[in-house]
Amino acid sequence: GHVDHGKSTLTAALVDVQSKKGLAEPISYADITKGGTVRDESKTVTIAASHVEYSSEKRHYAHVDCPG
Repeated sequence: GHVDHGKSTLTAALVDVQSKKGLAEPISYADITKGGTVRDESKTVTIAASHVEYSSEKRHYAHVDCPG
């Protein structure tokens, strides 16, 4: 995905949903985009890759959120 296509937002949403099911550790959008450039109160441009993990009922996922 390119800049502003929602990669970090999607990552945060996936982790949020799975953490509510007890299948991931909660991680905030701010932690996922840590080290990024803050554009406004709700948007940070990712500069460094971020690694998060979550599970489904059948699989474990290692997810890398990359700059775009």
